[in-house]
Amino acid sequence: MNPTGPIPPPGPEPAPPTARLNWIVFLALLLGPAALTSLAAFTDNKSEAAPAFALIGGAVAGVGCGILLGRRLGRGTAARVMLSLVFSAICAIACITIAMFGCLASGYQLDMR
Repeated sequence: MNPTGPIPPPGPEPAPPTARLNWIVFLALLLGPAALTSLAAFTDNKSEAAPAFALIGGAVAGVGCGILLGRRLGRGTAARVMLSLVFSAICAIACITIAMFGCLASGYQLDMR
């Protein structure tokens, strides 16, 4: 049986499914630089490794956390990319701050000489 009226156009394509957030990986990325910073400060209080772990490790972990959150909350490709960039900046600042508090809690003494 043929329809007598015009055929309606197909609707828009559905958005791709969102990625699941692996909470263990997320928390490991979030708290890993703080744990490494504390460990480096406990082992050698005058080493330059603790601030390096805090800054570099915190920035890398923040980017990883931001990508995980952006993939989870974004509905389309453009939204995922933009949310990943925004969350990466926010999470990098948070991870560096948490790692610096890990350095402070372990009693690290920064010597500027």
